[in-house]
Order: sequence, then C-alpha cells, then structure tokens
Amino acid sequence: MVVGSSHFFIGPADIYVYDGTVPRSIGAPIRQWFFQSLNGSQRANIIGAADLARDLVYWYYPSVASATGTCDSCIVYNIRTNQWGRASQSIESAVEYASGAVTYDGLGTLYSTYDNLPNIAYDSPFWISD
Repeated sequence: MVVGSSHFFIGPADIYVYDGTVPRSIGAPIRQWFFQSLNGSQRANIIGAADLARDLVYWYYPSVASATGTCDSCIVYNIRTNQWGRASQSIESAVEYASGAVTYDGLGTLYSTYDNLPNIAYDSPFWISD
C-alpha cells in the first residue's frame, strides 16, 4: 500500500514501511499475534487499503478461521501515532470511493453552454475529484 512517499507492506515474517532508503519494521507490537492469526496458505489474498484523510493503513486478511480464504479480519495501522488496531469484518474487496462535486447532469447549472466550460483538457487532473 503506497501512502505519500512511503510503501507499507507485509513481508514473510514482519510488517514494514519503505521510504526509499531501507525497509523499517513497524510490526513489532503485533507481529507474533498477526502471523499466528493469519491463514498462511491463503496469504496471497491479503488486501491493503488506505484512509488518507485519517492517516490509516488497513490490511484485510484471511484468518485461520477462514477455510475458504475469504478476508474475514483486519489490522489497522495509524501512521501518525504508530499504533495498531484490529477488526473482524469479512470483505470481498477494498475500494476508495470519491464523489465528484460536478456531474454531467449539473453542468447546466454551472455553465449555460459548452463554450462557457473552462479551457482545460478533458484528461487534466483538474477534473479528478478529491
């Protein structure tokens, strides 16, 4: 999971952050518990996600209780406080949803004609919602 200029990842025996120099362990407080809780044969199913607004990194994983490999547990790392949390929640996938402030249907209330639209290329980052 990439957050800013750092890459957070789960390795074979620890959890790390890589900032471009060397990987640094961040998993010491939960490392033993996590790897005992993880269904090792299903580790390829781990899904990472980030909540950038709250500085949280999530890893959803199949626990030893998951016979099918479904991600049924989660660990959460707070980047600001370096603290960990956990949750028991089954998921199929993790997505980031962003709702745009301008929709096609709402263009008429902002611009009366296409000629009044700003002179910005359609593939410009300007149109990407935050």
